[in-house]
Amino acid sequence: MPEQLPNPYEKFDAHRSEVRVGHGLAWLLTFVFLLLCLLPPFWRNVNQFLQGPNGWTPVVELFRHDPERGTLREHLRKAEGKIENAEYTVAPRQWMQALLTSTLREGNRKTAIGDDGWLYFRPAIDAVTGYGPLKPEPDTVAKDPNREPWNGPLDAIVRFNEQLEGYGAELILMPIPVKPMIQPESLTGRPAEGPISHPDAERFYAALRERGIEVLDLADEWFAAAREGDQVFLKQDTHWTPEMMQATARRVATYLKGQAWFDETWVNAERFESADPLNLTASGDLVDNLELPEGVAIFGEEKASVTPVKPTGGGEMSIYDTGSPVVLLGDSFTNIYHQENMKWGTGAGFAEHLSRELGLALDTIAQNGQASTGVRKNLATRPGAEILIRQKKAVLWAIAARDLFLSETVARAEGVAWKDVEFQDTPLPSGEPAQPVRLRGKLTKKSAFQDPATAPYEASLYAAEYKVLEVLEGEYREDTALVFLWAFRDRKLSTEAAYEVGDIHELTLVPMASKTDLQGINQANDSDRFELVPLWAEKAEGAGPSEDAVERASRTASVATAVFCFLFGGVILGVYRRKRALRAGAES
Repeated sequence: MPEQLPNPYEKFDAHRSEVRVGHGLAWLLTFVFLLLCLLPPFWRNVNQFLQGPNGWTPVVELFRHDPERGTLREHLRKAEGKIENAEYTVAPRQWMQALLTSTLREGNRKTAIGDDGWLYFRPAIDAVTGYGPLKPEPDTVAKDPNREPWNGPLDAIVRFNEQLEGYGAELILMPIPVKPMIQPESLTGRPAEGPISHPDAERFYAALRERGIEVLDLADEWFAAAREGDQVFLKQDTHWTPEMMQATARRVATYLKGQAWFDETWVNAERFESADPLNLTASGDLVDNLELPEGVAIFGEEKASVTPVKPTGGGEMSIYDTGSPVVLLGDSFTNIYHQENMKWGTGAGFAEHLSRELGLALDTIAQNGQASTGVRKNLATRPGAEILIRQKKAVLWAIAARDLFLSETVARAEGVAWKDVEFQDTPLPSGEPAQPVRLRGKLTKKSAFQDPATAPYEASLYAAEYKVLEVLEGEYREDTALVFLWAFRDRKLSTEAAYEVGDIHELTLVPMASKTDLQGINQANDSDRFELVPLWAEKAEGAGPSEDAVERASRTASVATAVFCFLFGGVILGVYRRKRALRAGAES
């Protein structure tokens, strides 16, 4: 036997301490620990199982892989995401975030906390520090070798410009500066001497201009306004203030009015007018991104005064005029003050104010989080795409500058992609159902959408292709329907999000174009059926448990969990007593 090494700490006898735990307490702590580990997943599995075929039972579904619905890797990743997003994890995570935010001013992966209540979007910070648009990220062992090849913004923008030139339209790229670029002092603790930009920004813009693309870089103008005391951004929100938005609309209108084609365009300077300002109070999207518990107000609310725009002669204001010579492609910077679910009013956004300044209605395509590819795809694949683009004089592409400078890893995480689009030679919309159509269909393709917990927007739709099995009411001649459904709202997955390929539903459908309130919401769309008129599912039946069924399942799962706890406690107690009796017998 080798000689045992001496314990070097034995010479410190004066500082030795010993903690003894009795057998009863040890068994009690073990019981509590096991309950904490077992009860939540037990409750969830029982709850989902009781919802029948529409439930998602982790212990079953984890091992149920259908090759027709994706690879094993995709299946396991999807299952892992669903397991991690169990509803019983939400409350502890929210309260922990509230504790860290209130005591240590600690944000999360979406929101960074600056001084004096200023909040910053973390991907916007990453946009000035990463590899950028010209220098590709190196490969590492942590990256998926089978991932889709990455294309940067330069080639995609140049290609898009060439397409528009071929149709006789001018491309105007307007990178919208983001908060860390213009007002970084509350984050860095010191004033900046000029707008902060990515090191490659100047070369990137120069490369675009060399290829004939007009770039309206507003960073210097915005920085000057901030130094003169103007508030350029909302303190708690990612976006610009109403005042900065309106100033930018005037600036862009001045540029457009200076183009030769504008003199040939019919405009009416008095066509639109400003309505009475509205004073609004709300919390910004960066507060929402912290995912604090409901009712916990660490930052309070912010105030803003917005000015709606209306037609001078009365009637409804529209920013979706497909006959306009000017297309506006945008993201949430365009939708804020226009889209009701963004909490800062309606009818008062960038498109409305630019229309008023021009005396001209716009053809607006703006979707939250999709200004890189989504809006271009919408423009190029909508019914009559080639016919409509030939009527355009200018395409104003207003995109958050951060999307242009995100490195590959961050861009993928944020759903920012730079894919080429092809304009489709399809006829103008015709034959759209005047009345709702009800049909029974089989889901054959489902577009992938982002995780609501990490998406940079609070709501999203997704496109699904249905094989038409039977038309129940109305008239529909195609054998396939392109249907949009809710993916999530208020960062909560919808019932429709759980639909799977192979499911059969009864759908009540209306033209997507008739749902103007949904135009600005993020739309995940992987479909290539460009000839189909997009439809919106007003109602979907045949999948997804009812609210009553969910409530019954939850109650029954709670009872089953209580019974399980009682039985498990009985087993632990029985084992403990048995061990104690054996120990007592051995001692006697």
